[in-house]
Amino acid sequence: MGSIASTTSSVKAIFALDIITAALAFILFLIALSLVFLRLRNNRAWRDTNLQRTLNGEAPLKSSIWTHFFLIPAFFCLSVAYATLAGVVGRQVGLDSSVSVTPPFSYRYDGSSGAAGSGRTVSALSYTNALATVFTSVGLTGAVWLHSVNLKSNGTGVTSPGMASRLWNAFVLTTMMALGVAAWGLGMSRRNDDIFPTTLQNDLTTRALYIAYRVWVIFSSTSVTIQVIANYRALKSGGRPGVPFNLTNDASKLTLQNFERPVLTRFTFVVVPIIWLRNALTILDIVLLHVNTTSWSRTTDRAVAFLLIIFGQIANLVILAMVLYGAWRIGKSAGRGQKGYRTARSSYESYEA
Repeated sequence: MGSIASTTSSVKAIFALDIITAALAFILFLIALSLVFLRLRNNRAWRDTNLQRTLNGEAPLKSSIWTHFFLIPAFFCLSVAYATLAGVVGRQVGLDSSVSVTPPFSYRYDGSSGAAGSGRTVSALSYTNALATVFTSVGLTGAVWLHSVNLKSNGTGVTSPGMASRLWNAFVLTTMMALGVAAWGLGMSRRNDDIFPTTLQNDLTTRALYIAYRVWVIFSSTSVTIQVIANYRALKSGGRPGVPFNLTNDASKLTLQNFERPVLTRFTFVVVPIIWLRNALTILDIVLLHVNTTSWSRTTDRAVAFLLIIFGQIANLVILAMVLYGAWRIGKSAGRGQKGYRTARSSYESYEA
């Protein structure tokens, strides 16, 4: 029996990447929680004031609180997913089994092959990882959609999402969760202390349901990226040029600002390509369910493993981090607190006079 300390450098790297991803996701989870706590403490959880909108008698700007309802569980589940995957890797190394990278693919090392089951503890960790991954996908998709909608709404002054958008995305997210949990539950009923990849290989029904779930994830994330691009175009063409806002008593420093436009621009040009790339790797992940990798060379096996890791788990972490940054920017720009509001209003009125 081996151990992480005595195994190959590539397996050590896989284990380290899982630990780092889990740690970073948990840190960002705590940051997201603290942002919600601060908004609740400042009575700005649900509505934000903005000087120009208040002077025009318009509704307050949208808060990022609903985004956090998707974001916080997504970060937590991402952390759990890769903490348990690190545990699976460590135990599989100890039992001389192949190392799990994703549910359909296990990295072979030291002559072992296949995705062999390796005891009740590893089975429990593997199925926990599978369920946490489902919830991460749902939270990530919902957070990306709602964040872009909030930026568009605040930047254009047009209330969104509309009822059609809410119903469609509720259907998309509910179906994603239902398919993922169903595949996981069916696998649980047939696992026999196997790890999740083994159940997928051995049980045709579980594999078919899992593939349906993964295909729906691709469809859902593609649908969301189309909505993000549409929101970006709407904000670019019909967004407010800016709002007079200033937190000093110097009226000459009043400037036109639109905080939402640069945030949504950055978000669109970073997150959308990453999601498309991740979808391409998800297709590869599905294909690997039907490919016998035992004849692959060590170099090919290692390359695929790190390709799936880098553009899988790291992509999810980057996407969620971008949503968190954008949600923080919404909270920072939309509401400045009562003291800042009074100062800015006084400056604005003096400037107008």
